[in-house]
Amino acid sequence: MSVGVHPLDRGGPDPLFQQVRDHLLDLIRKQVYEPGRRLPSERVLAKSLSVSRLTLRVALNSLADEGVLQSSVGRGWFV
Repeated sequence: MSVGVHPLDRGGPDPLFQQVRDHLLDLIRKQVYEPGRRLPSERVLAKSLSVSRLTLRVALNSLADEGVLQSSVGRGWFV
């Protein structure tokens, strides 16, 4: 599975975590990441998107708060 290249607008009006969140949600909607499947590791996602793991975690937690993702300690994030 690949996050794909996504040009984040670091100078844009939306916070970086929001852009990451929106990008991941778009990939989920396009079923790049299907329901029940595990996402790539935080390290892989952060590197692919050229963001810090902290920024990525804020985005992931936002999607978890919305019920889109679920975290499993020691196993990762699941759609």
